[in-house]
This record gives sequence, structure tokens and C-alpha cells, in this order.
Amino acid sequence: MFFEINKSSNNSFSNSHNLVRDIWLNCDDGWKITDLAVARVYSKGYVEHCAMDVRFFTDLLNDPSPKYQGNFLAIIVYGDGSIAFTHDIHRATPLAMSHRPFLITNLLTDSVENVWADRTLSITPAGVIDENYFDPYGDSTIVIQSRKGIITQLYEAIDKKFEKFLTHNTQKIKVFLSGGIDTLCLFSFLKKHTDNFELCNYEHIDFTKTYCNKKYLIDQYWGYKQIHLWKDPTVLLTGATGDENLLRSPGTINLVLMHYGLDILDLLGPEHYHYQYLTADKLKPLYKSQRENTEFIELCKDYQKLCRQILNINLHDHQHWHLDNTLTLTPFKDLELCKLMLSLPKEDLLDQMLNAGISKELISLNDPELLEGISNQKNHNTQENLYKVYSKYC
Repeated sequence: MFFEINKSSNNSFSNSHNLVRDIWLNCDDGWKITDLAVARVYSKGYVEHCAMDVRFFTDLLNDPSPKYQGNFLAIIVYGDGSIAFTHDIHRATPLAMSHRPFLITNLLTDSVENVWADRTLSITPAGVIDENYFDPYGDSTIVIQSRKGIITQLYEAIDKKFEKFLTHNTQKIKVFLSGGIDTLCLFSFLKKHTDNFELCNYEHIDFTKTYCNKKYLIDQYWGYKQIHLWKDPTVLLTGATGDENLLRSPGTINLVLMHYGLDILDLLGPEHYHYQYLTADKLKPLYKSQRENTEFIELCKDYQKLCRQILNINLHDHQHWHLDNTLTLTPFKDLELCKLMLSLPKEDLLDQMLNAGISKELISLNDPELLEGISNQKNHNTQENLYKVYSKYC
């Protein structure tokens, strides 16, 4: 889902569409055009609960504010020449804009300014870009609950995502297991509901027009250095934002531990799953700067304010938002999951931070044998145990 909207067509993209007057959408493959009685919609991606069809977009016409879980962007061109942008409630893609020259894009350069993920864009009939604020957080009050209760809610929420998506998905699904815990966790849910997928034991990139022409810009996003691309319509299951929303990300872990007066470097030992990952020398300056930052010190005194800040950080951590005809299925991209994790008691948070204990328990509820495929240390020799999974399911 890489694109730019400006005042001319751009042949370096796979497609160019004249939206209205002199405003053009230049984009990769995989976008769909839906004609309604009073508007035309250019869209890409998915929503969890239904197909993105005429009925879905008709319901969005009067109120295009983000409200649905999924991973999509839609550009609604109305009959009066105005244009509205909408997307999933926790926007997957970055956005940036410039008034002069006129430009909206998710291929960032120094000449554009970021559009924060708590706002959408619109273009007036006169061609002026406006920003529109909305609430992507919902109720962010955190109430501490039991581990058992949180596990049940997490399991039901993730399970429901697959159940809903599979009722309307028509494209083939591919899974590539990295040896990390997030794709294994999601794979455990997928295979519970269907055997209609391919477990890929190979890496694949088709050299499409947009990918080849824009790779130098696409590569600025680390998630697209770890991607597969098929030129034919495909859904790729990814664990994007699993670290972040399931509380295994270094910066947010450190902030939570600061609230409890703990130090990650004192807690971790070689026996822990996250030991090599979280004790890496490159992370130590981050921990130090957070612990010495007076704003963070004050923030961490109030758990509710700290949780709100973590939600804000995760909202703006964009990782996978499709590429040409390959759609990235990202069930962990949901702040509601992060709210549940933040509701865990301290000892259970520590289990997740040190050993990914909550994530492992979710896998065990579906297929405990999949735990054998996890690498012994996060991001270290990640493929060491994958043969145990691939030999069983390939």
C-alpha cells in the first residue's frame, strides 16, 4: 500500500488514477475501485468483520471516521469534488503531507510532515488539505485483573479475529515462520480454523514495477526488509506489532519496570528467553536515557498516564501495511490487546517481559507442540528449531 497523491501522474508507480480535477493517485498494485451512487472509492487492504464491498463503503459515506479493526486505507471521492481519507482505527501505515508542493504519501522524505495517527485527512473542493482529529484509543482506563482472566480475553479476541476474517477472505493465505514467537502464536490460531494455507519454507520477492522503482524509499521501513512479495493476490500472515502490543518491546518494557522501581538489566539472566535481545549493548543507551529523563520519571509515577503513553507509542509504530498484491494480515495490530496486557499483575507482566510467558501460554492452548519451534533466545539463531514445525506441517 505505497502511494502518493499529487498534481500529476507518476510513471514510476504501477498505477495512476485521476481522482478529480488535477489530483492524481499514484500507487502500487492491489488497489480496488468501488463505484457508489454519489462517490467513487479507491481502497486497499481488509477489515476484520466483513468484505470491503459496496455495502461497507455505503455505510462509510456519511461518517468516514475510523472505527473498524483491520488494515486498510480508503480514499472516497465525492460528487462535489471533495475527498475523504479513512482507514482502520489503529492506522497501519504512516502518512505524511505537504501543502506546497501538494502531496500526500506514505513514502516519507525530508520535504513532508508526518500526519499523526489520531487524525485523518480530507481535501476540499478547492484542493486544500485538512486534518481531522478522532479518538483511536477508546477507554484507556486500566484495571488490574487476574492472569487467567486476561489469558481468556486475549485468546477470545485473537480467535475472533481469525474467525471473522476467514468468513470473507477469498485469497490464498501464506505463512512464513521466522522462529519468533509471534508468527508461531498466530499460526496456532490460523490452523485451528482452517487448513487452507501454505506454510512457506522459502523467501520470495517478485520484482514488481513499484517495488523496483521505490525500493530505495520502501527500505526505510524496517518491516519491509523482512517481507515477502507475490505478484498474484495473496494474504501473508505476519506478527507485526506483536512485540509492542504484547509488551515485549525494549522501550515500553523499561518504562513499565521504572513504574515498579525495577531494572531490566538486574532481572534478566541467561536462562530467560529475552536475555540476549534485551541486554544487547545497543539498547543500554535507550534504557539510560529513559531513566534519566525527568518527564519519563514523573510519567512513570502514575500507571494510568504511563499506560496512555504506551498506547500512543504503539499507535505510531507502523510495521506492515501491504505491498502490491500481497496483503499483510496483522491480527496483533490492535491496541485493545495492549490494554489487556497492561492489566496484568506485576508478576505476570514480568513473566511476559522475561520469558514471553503469556504468549507461550496462548500457543499452548492451541497446540503445545508448536513451542518446540521457538528459538531458545529471541532474535538469536532464530531458525534453530523450525525444522521441528516444518517437518510436521509441510
